[in-house]
Amino acid sequence: MSTTTVAEERQEKPMASPSPSSSSNFSHTPEYLLEVRLTVSAEIGRVQMPVRQVMALNPGALIELQRNASEPVDILANGHCIARGEIVVIGDQFGVRITELGGN
Repeated sequence: MSTTTVAEERQEKPMASPSPSSSSNFSHTPEYLLEVRLTVSAEIGRVQMPVRQVMALNPGALIELQRNASEPVDILANGHCIARGEIVVIGDQFGVRITELGGN
């Protein structure tokens, strides 16, 4: 009778091989996880305001964010900071150039 633990059984199972197109940073990630879709966003700043101030907003109002214009923006995946970067213009659209990987 074998006395293998659950942890040992997990270690014995081979991992799925990465696809040729996957980055070396993710070489141990199972293939099925690489197709999971995430919502990626860039946050340029935040501010807390009382409801009274929010309800008084009108077209043309300015909201001062609690971040300097020279600071990098946060890049979020499903609400979690994964990187930081700088805003760039690509044709008629905005983009973010990654300058740092990893959360805060």
